[in-house]
Amino acid sequence: MKRKYIKPAGLLMAVCMAVTGLAGCGKEKVATRTDFALDTVITIAAYGQSAEGILKEPFNRIRELDGKLNAFSEDSEISKINAAAGLEPVAVSEDTFNAVKKGLEYSEKTDGAFDITIGPLVDLWKIEAPGEGVVPEQSDIDAARALVDYRKVVLDEAAHSVFLKDPGMKINLGAIAKGYIGDAVKSVLQSEGVERAIINLGGNVVLLGGKSDREPFTVSLENPEDPLSNGSISDASTLGVLRERKNSIVTSGDYERYFIGPDGKRYHHILDPKTGYPAESGLHQVTVITDVSADADALSTSFFVMGLDQAMAYIGETEGVEAVFVTTDNRIVATKGMEDAFIFDEQNYGNQYTLEFTEP
Repeated sequence: MKRKYIKPAGLLMAVCMAVTGLAGCGKEKVATRTDFALDTVITIAAYGQSAEGILKEPFNRIRELDGKLNAFSEDSEISKINAAAGLEPVAVSEDTFNAVKKGLEYSEKTDGAFDITIGPLVDLWKIEAPGEGVVPEQSDIDAARALVDYRKVVLDEAAHSVFLKDPGMKINLGAIAKGYIGDAVKSVLQSEGVERAIINLGGNVVLLGGKSDREPFTVSLENPEDPLSNGSISDASTLGVLRERKNSIVTSGDYERYFIGPDGKRYHHILDPKTGYPAESGLHQVTVITDVSADADALSTSFFVMGLDQAMAYIGETEGVEAVFVTTDNRIVATKGMEDAFIFDEQNYGNQYTLEFTEP
């Protein structure tokens, strides 16, 4: 089975919805479609709409972009770029060029905590479902890490081409592709006249408007100590809810794709490009809230690698970014701007977690 986008789901829709749809939510018409794409279950709900046909183009757009950006598909444009590493530039579509450009933007902004050329390390570790994986030899990690360097990606705006300078380099957009696709789907819905919608790309959530003019959407934040195990919302354990409208919400965590090594240590899928190993930052889960889904996607991974202090410093210097962090010592640290938006389930988890709102 081909592997695709490796970011775990950490968000659960709690908008009077079941996995199968939203048609029963109150009396308002809601066009809903649930399908499997991007290696996950995707649900799109358009409020104030009655015909499911309005969701055909959004799903077509998802599959179109997946076909271009999936590093594990031999026919994708990303795979063609990787195959030509060290040989020649590859001309690509505007979609792929812009996605790579966006990824490079965050590679630079985060000083390599996020690096789109992490492909060799992803391929080496092969961390997928819980329990599956082995720790690679140090020599293999060193060899793969030597091929990770976003500064060796050359973009040609005029030719819309991408070139990897060294043979063996590989781009993997797994930590930004869903966000990029979410923004594209939002644009399709807006072009169709949809003003209020939920786009749930398996945990990457994009909100268009609110549930109503007065009421925001509600998104539940998964408990990393008791994560969703079988795709059933009823079985999920949630730390609290986020009440948001218009924004995008993306979570990264170490609890859904990992294995336990012979040393008893947990090895998860969020790799630190600078060490070649799973990130050890003192974080268990990171949720980022921004108005652009690609930004939230890239930053959730970046912040997980950076750790709490560096992530908070980044937020303090950046407009329009809010976050909720869960540390490995069971602290929930949220940015000050989340005081009215994040509602912690203190009754059930007050003995397990502490909550603090902090000015970045």
